Amino acid sequence: VGMVCFLHQTCSMFDLVVLIGMHFVCLPIIAPQTTPRLMACIAGSLYGLIAGLQCIDLCFDFVILSDQPISDGVDTFLARQVAYLYYHTVITASHVNAALLAIVLTSFLGALVGLGRSSPGAQRQWLILGAAVVVGSGGYMTCVVPRYLAIRQASRFEASLFEGWGVVLGARI
Repeated sequence: VGMVCFLHQTCSMFDLVVLIGMHFVCLPIIAPQTTPRLMACIAGSLYGLIAGLQCIDLCFDFVILSDQPISDGVDTFLARQVAYLYYHTVITASHVNAALLAIVLTSFLGALVGLGRSSPGAQRQWLILGAAVVVGSGGYMTCVVPRYLAIRQASRFEASLFEGWGVVLGARI
């Protein structure tokens, strides 16, 4: 509910449907029938997705931070302008937003389930993992998401959207 309130002014109706729908898609994670083996398979797939998204984003992050013009052999473009085109396209794509939300929800719910279903001896490890999820997701929500929302709302390129981008890179890594 909090995320819907936070994002409602910047999202289309379809994006809100994706947001709510992904919450329902991730609910089976907390079902009693969900086994640790299934959770491990889901986690492996999600970590692969995270690594892939990070590798692609890193290319554009390095372009932003280098602030060197980019040429296609015919024209020359500002580095941040190229990054704007990439990020604006990616963060307005509903399927990308659905994947990111699945990562955040599955990480949180998976740690919660692990904590609740583990032996007392293993609960400490799950608490540490849960704390890492909270810190990581919290950093992402406070450092990255507001920047993405600004890019998403921008109707045209503005170099200032990428000022201090090292903070975004640091929070994502």
